[in-house]
Amino acid sequence: MGFTDNFELKPREAIIREVRRFPVIDGGKYFFATVLMMIPFFFLFPLLKWNGWGIAVGLLVFALGFAMFVRTIFMWYHNVFIVTTDRIVDIEQRGFFERVVSQSSLEKIQDVSLHTHGLLQTIFRYGDVNIKTAWGSVDLCVPAIFRPSRLQRLLLETQELYLEKHKFRQPTEKVYERDDVKK
Repeated sequence: MGFTDNFELKPREAIIREVRRFPVIDGGKYFFATVLMMIPFFFLFPLLKWNGWGIAVGLLVFALGFAMFVRTIFMWYHNVFIVTTDRIVDIEQRGFFERVVSQSSLEKIQDVSLHTHGLLQTIFRYGDVNIKTAWGSVDLCVPAIFRPSRLQRLLLETQELYLEKHKFRQPTEKVYERDDVKK
């Protein structure tokens, strides 16, 4: 039972891929939360000398670390970019009670570009994928994903299959001749 069980699909629509942030990005948050959870154990004897107050402080520090750890996992899991056979959906969880869902049909995708910047992104092979859409739709950014070129290729191939399936034709340029201009 996954997150996408609550995601409503259209008839004959299937999920091709779910993409989440590269977990290494949040390594600092995980480290800090783990350190907070371990502090009470390192200072167990001095905290026990304070009796009830020491135990309360130790439990409070542990609870803060645990809450930070759970929140980081929750935010990572609920921030997801979904590619289906008909559309792309960007679900952005901004807090426990705030979510923004943006979506666009595959036919509206005009450009898919990727951006890697800096030494860490080059070494760990992660970056951003920017999706430009047409007709006033929203432009989407999928930040800090592992191997963004794979998502770029997947989006372009899925769009091509979608356009072939639905027989969308690229607009052809028409040349209009003017009768009043003679060479």
